[in-house]
Amino acid sequence: MSVLPGSAAAVTASFVRAESEATCSGVRGATEVADVTFAGQSIVVDPFAPNQTFDVPGVARLVINEQKTSTGGGTQDITVNAIHLTVTAGSVVTAEVIVSSAHSDVQGCPGCPPKPPCSTDFMTGGGWIKVGSGKANFGFNAGFKPNSSTPEIHFNYIDHNSGMQMKATSISVYRQGDTATTRHMEGIAEINGVPGFTYSIDAADNGEPGKNTDSLKISLSNGYSAGGPLEGGNIQLHKPCP
Repeated sequence: MSVLPGSAAAVTASFVRAESEATCSGVRGATEVADVTFAGQSIVVDPFAPNQTFDVPGVARLVINEQKTSTGGGTQDITVNAIHLTVTAGSVVTAEVIVSSAHSDVQGCPGCPPKPPCSTDFMTGGGWIKVGSGKANFGFNAGFKPNSSTPEIHFNYIDHNSGMQMKATSISVYRQGDTATTRHMEGIAEINGVPGFTYSIDAADNGEPGKNTDSLKISLSNGYSAGGPLEGGNIQLHKPCP
């Protein structure tokens, strides 16, 4: 992805994605933005922090994982922009570009949202692992939504050595793995847009920061496998109850 190439405010990224969700229990937003450069410089992006702002004074402002939320009156609302670039000439805005935007809202909610069940959790993650002489990027959220008894998954994986792209389309297994903070996932996936493959994934939240601490292991039914500690990014296990 390239925005305004050749300009002083140019932005590039190898992968950009935004997602959002709104329920009466609350709102959730997430993005994945990998290998970002802004105004000719590489920038470090936190996979989870919202509204990360980078400025080139008098030239442009870049916001990564921009999240705008509103609640009240029985309504929950969220808009998520993976990349929001504003170009200026002095104090005048001359251009504005948004890449990968997601919006969710729900209305008619009761005054007090129900508490989520304590027996379930969910996991989110984004970053990259080393694969051979190159790397693979990933981004996901998986597990149980509030008050749900069945797991869901959104998982994307790109091996930059081979160009292979994998996308999970369903999940049949979500459970604790080898450790208390590891989650094992199995289900059906597409590989390079072709359906009918299966996956097995183990993701571990081993503490902060995620780099060199958390880990990801993936195996696919086409014979592909990779895994190891995160070279960048983070994996977070979210438990609804203490």
